Amino acid sequence: MKISVLAVFLCFATCTVQAQTDSIKNYVTVALDLMKTRSVNKNKINWPEVYASSYQAIAKAKTIRETYPTIEAVIKQLGNEHSNFYKPELISFILKRYSENGQKLPVTEAKLIDKSYGYFTIPAIGCYNFTDWQEYVTTALTEIKKLDQQPLKGWIIDLRDNEGGMFVPMYAAIAPFVENKKLIGSRNSDSKGHLFQSKKRNCI
Repeated sequence: MKISVLAVFLCFATCTVQAQTDSIKNYVTVALDLMKTRSVNKNKINWPEVYASSYQAIAKAKTIRETYPTIEAVIKQLGNEHSNFYKPELISFILKRYSENGQKLPVTEAKLIDKSYGYFTIPAIGCYNFTDWQEYVTTALTEIKKLDQQPLKGWIIDLRDNEGGMFVPMYAAIAPFVENKKLIGSRNSDSKGHLFQSKKRNCI
């Protein structure tokens, strides 16, 4: 009876380790598959070699977190500065409101210059929280509308302190200045898509 129990325990332990190993390898495989399929630079690296070297690098990994450096290394090989690997704690951070993280939401600063020019800023916004997005956009549009009630000669849109971030809310904040609805476009990893140009407007 003791021998049978021991055999069952060993079998269970072996299956558990194997399942964990499979889970770790599958996690890396999914990450590599996404990069191979969607990266704009997917044709710049040798994928068979990348898969092989990645599996070798994680051979002794006991947790998924131990695979992070391997995934980050492949992203670096792709050479695309807009592709990054975000760890769970960072994802949790950017999904929250600025206030939940003890930060102040960046909002538009607006004023009238020389009684002739409307001036406003479009600050960078880095969270992925739609409530904050809405407040950010609403504030910007409200300030622009106030200035637009003046007999302006032109506009000054200040982007000097904008280091980038979430495109959608920042783009929505300048909606009053977008005359061509087909202003932007995109291309996928196979270069399929469309790019559009905007019309000029009296902005400084």
